[in-house]
Amino acid sequence: MSEALSFPTLLSSAVEKSPDDALKAQRIAAFNSLAEQGLPTTRDEDWKYTDLSVLYAHNEEWLASGNVWQTPAEPDLAVLASVSDLDADWLIVQNGLPAPASLAAFSRSGIHIASLSTAGAAETPENPLALLNLSQLSDGLSIHVDQALADQRPIGLLFVDDATVSPVATSRVDIRVEPGCSVNILEAHVNGTAATANCVVTVHAAAESCVNFVRLQDRGATQHLNSGLFVTPQQDSEFNFVGFDLGGALVRHDICADIAATGSKTQIAGLYLTDAKQHVDNHTRVDHRVGPAYSAQHFKGILAGRSRAIWNGKAVVHAGADGTNAEQSNHNILLSRRAEVDPKPELEIYADDVRCAHGTTVGALDDRALFYLQSRGLDKQAARALLVRAFAQQIVQTIPIPNIEEAISERVAARVDALIADAFDD
Repeated sequence: MSEALSFPTLLSSAVEKSPDDALKAQRIAAFNSLAEQGLPTTRDEDWKYTDLSVLYAHNEEWLASGNVWQTPAEPDLAVLASVSDLDADWLIVQNGLPAPASLAAFSRSGIHIASLSTAGAAETPENPLALLNLSQLSDGLSIHVDQALADQRPIGLLFVDDATVSPVATSRVDIRVEPGCSVNILEAHVNGTAATANCVVTVHAAAESCVNFVRLQDRGATQHLNSGLFVTPQQDSEFNFVGFDLGGALVRHDICADIAATGSKTQIAGLYLTDAKQHVDNHTRVDHRVGPAYSAQHFKGILAGRSRAIWNGKAVVHAGADGTNAEQSNHNILLSRRAEVDPKPELEIYADDVRCAHGTTVGALDDRALFYLQSRGLDKQAARALLVRAFAQQIVQTIPIPNIEEAISERVAARVDALIADAFDD
């Protein structure tokens, strides 16, 4: 196993002692795959900007405690107050485990929920931190959708952690949408106290289905999050994702779509707003294995303080995937001379009949636009705020779930105002 993982014996022992349930064999297989490939370090190209040593240290502490399979106390449902502005039917996942009270209160026609410890997990991609997630997973949720629900309020997945239980929270949700069905999903990460969280969500979008998915990440200023979203769109399906990063100390997202059927449409967008010493790393990858199919990756960032952001967007058009249409864009505004962004759009094309494009920009606010707004009576601070809000709003407007757009827009605007208030004191 990679030297990055200094506790293979501890992890192996924990896996062997894990509950004898439907996940047991999957935990062992995941650990074996992880041991073979190792965990990434900054020497690996996809991870060179993001040092995971703190995540590994927290995991080692957790494993050494012997409390990996401890069942946390039932959470206080008062945590729902933190998302009271977001109209959703909420399922709470605390310290990696579904909260029984929220499961008991959840009742929606066309949605069937089971525990992964009973049903088993969906196929796990060969992503090292997804394998680590499954190796340490106590339980999770399986959500099965067999009706058209896109015009209804979203299923809310609320992730919150408690460090008095564990320094690490490992959670997983598998979503399967049947042919011709549709659903809205809202994933929210709020300010808990666990040092490190490793969250995996898988989505299987069957033929002619539609999945609208929004993620709001607003973790605490000392929290570390690794998240993986793995999507398998089928023929003529549609997957629309928008993610918002407002909080967290070190955040890494892997968003992967594997297109192996024709006619699918996959749209991935995101907005990251960072200040202080925040570090947010978004890695997206879309594999076009057949064509025709369409994918789009559009991300924006606003950075202040000494924060750092990474966007690595990749589209791979495999041989034979003729008719593919893939596009990427990443645009960033730096509000501080000490902020840094590392954009890396990538296209790998092994087919001839394709339409592919990418572009990226990094810069400060446009002095001419500032001058124009000031000439119309705005002071400099108000002019800055107006320009930055408009920049962010272009991503907000892509939210595919109408009843939550206003609430998220207000949260984004408040975060933008905070960045503006502090940014130009650097």
